[in-house]
Amino acid sequence: MTQAMTNRIAARNHSSIAKAALMITMLAMTSTATHAQQASGVPFIGSNHLSFSVTELSRDGIGTQRATVFGAVYGHRFGARTAPVQSSMILRVGARPLDGLEDGILDAGVTLAASRSLVAGLTVTGAAGVGAMAWGQRAPEPGGPETGRLIVRAPVSAGAAYDISVGGATIAPFVTLAMAYSSERGYVGDQRVMTDNGWRLGNAAGVSVRFRETVLSVSGISRERGLPNGSRVAFTAGMSW
Repeated sequence: MTQAMTNRIAARNHSSIAKAALMITMLAMTSTATHAQQASGVPFIGSNHLSFSVTELSRDGIGTQRATVFGAVYGHRFGARTAPVQSSMILRVGARPLDGLEDGILDAGVTLAASRSLVAGLTVTGAAGVGAMAWGQRAPEPGGPETGRLIVRAPVSAGAAYDISVGGATIAPFVTLAMAYSSERGYVGDQRVMTDNGWRLGNAAGVSVRFRETVLSVSGISRERGLPNGSRVAFTAGMSW
């Protein structure tokens, strides 16, 4: 499924848009002297983070019908944990087959972030990245044209998080604002039928929990293209070492 859709995007003239691309979510990194905490809910305990993710996207990229997309998140933090400025890279990928091998959704992305602690427990972050979401759908009738949609985004973001210790766990509420330039394209068969470019201001808020090597997070994301009703909820669960 993924390879077939990827070939469509690379050619641009194929019968449907590819399902492989890079998507940026509104990511931001925060840190304390011994931990790094991502303001979009990807916490670090060690230098590496790996988790599974569940989120919602529009089923066709434009409507309000929802489709659950499953994926994975990998993050790596550079340098010492005690450095005054923390830097990291986050990779995301998610996919959802729909009605067959030629139908589905794929989103993926990469983010680079840097954060600094202001006072005890409170950190701020700046981040930037590039990515996209892609949809491909078979024709409803045999012999009809296939359709596709691609959204490419290049956002910059700023966020903050506050670490709260509860027993052996750390709970961190976070909030992020992102300004993204988006390019959206629609295809019917081999023909591009729609192009829409522009800037959009979005936001995300949520909470993450880390306990020993276990990390969990839940967040709400608003005003992002390709979301049903303009918003969604994302959940991740994994480990950091």
